[in-house]
Amino acid sequence: MLKVMAPSRAGLQRLKSGRWYLPRELGSAATNGGMVAGVINLTACYIPERITVAAMGTKIGTVGPGGSCQLASYTHNFNTGGPGLLEAYTASMSTAVLGEISNPPIPTNIVLEEGVHWFALNADNATALFSVAGGQGTNYGAMIGSPVSAIGSGSAALVGLTTPGAFGTWPADLSGATFTGVMSKTPQIQYLVG
Repeated sequence: MLKVMAPSRAGLQRLKSGRWYLPRELGSAATNGGMVAGVINLTACYIPERITVAAMGTKIGTVGPGGSCQLASYTHNFNTGGPGLLEAYTASMSTAVLGEISNPPIPTNIVLEEGVHWFALNADNATALFSVAGGQGTNYGAMIGSPVSAIGSGSAALVGLTTPGAFGTWPADLSGATFTGVMSKTPQIQYLVG
């Protein structure tokens, strides 16, 4: 008689408390890129296990004096294949600071369940340049798909989504929003496991 064993999770990487992580679905190495003011930039991220997020951060490559940005996290809506409910967001962070910036999410120490989550960035200026990941990988297009095309042109491939959104006002639910696919650069948003 053949005995079927439950699959082991021993070989899976565990996310370590006190370490920063990036979405692993993104493509090429980081460069600097500008964001359009009043637009929410979203990046899907697969979280392999239940975690507590102590902070979210990004990196400023060129300062935007007098400006600010915020980060947020959304659930994944399985009916639409895109962002769903707001989970948490950060307070405003100055874009006048060169280098890495971070803030605890509000509410502090949010718990994210295993699965797809959407990390978002919104800035109030287009002067600041953020560390962005390019669109030369196909993992992201394979993970969320696209109603138009996930292939793109040249070396570009689907890496994120954008939707209009006033700075400092995070919609409670993005399930009904209209999205535009980003085929070249999306902001790198990291999260700190608590």
